[in-house]
Amino acid sequence: MSTTGVPGLSKSRLEMLCDGIFAIVMTLLVLEIGVPSHTEIHGDEQLARRLLDMWPEVLSYAVSFALLASFWFAHHFEFSFFARTDRRHIWINILFMLAISFVPVSTALLGQFYRYRLVVVVYAGNMAVAGLLLFWNWWYATRGGRLTVEGVPERVRKAVSVRLLTYAMLFALAMGLSWVSTAVGLAVCVAVPVVYIIMQVVPHGMDAPREGVPEAPRGE
Repeated sequence: MSTTGVPGLSKSRLEMLCDGIFAIVMTLLVLEIGVPSHTEIHGDEQLARRLLDMWPEVLSYAVSFALLASFWFAHHFEFSFFARTDRRHIWINILFMLAISFVPVSTALLGQFYRYRLVVVVYAGNMAVAGLLLFWNWWYATRGGRLTVEGVPERVRKAVSVRLLTYAMLFALAMGLSWVSTAVGLAVCVAVPVVYIIMQVVPHGMDAPREGVPEAPRGE
């Protein structure tokens, strides 16, 4: 397989497309929160009750926003090791964006029907598929150094692979647990982004080699 990339389809253009979709999807999430209308509110007490009733929508929004931020962070981290792209890699990323763009739908369902087992399964499944596609993106690009810059340590490649697979498997676990207990499955969905954001914020040993990896020219 050629490692010279695709003429006219650069790594930077693919990054811009993905960043744009992330920005749009993260913005669309907040539009799923239904603000009370004047026709149904006739006083502060009634408004307070209505605002309290909105907690499932607000929580699902916050969780999904955190998940998308975590996905974006991981996607950006991956690309810091990539020197180029190719046709298969581009389509893997487009499939990843397909899963990401469905998040506002699964989030809206969760906000309205969080007590329903099927909705939690759909939501967790959406995140599990996105996680697997993100892992595929990393695995395809780094296997044999296919699309990476020179000098990527093998331990970093494996460590990132384990993290990405664990991310996807936790959501797959949430799907399975939902059939036993909807509340437990939902709790796992809420806990995963919290854990992973903490993992991404706290300095990690595999970040150190990244500083020594040269950045590829933006036009490649």
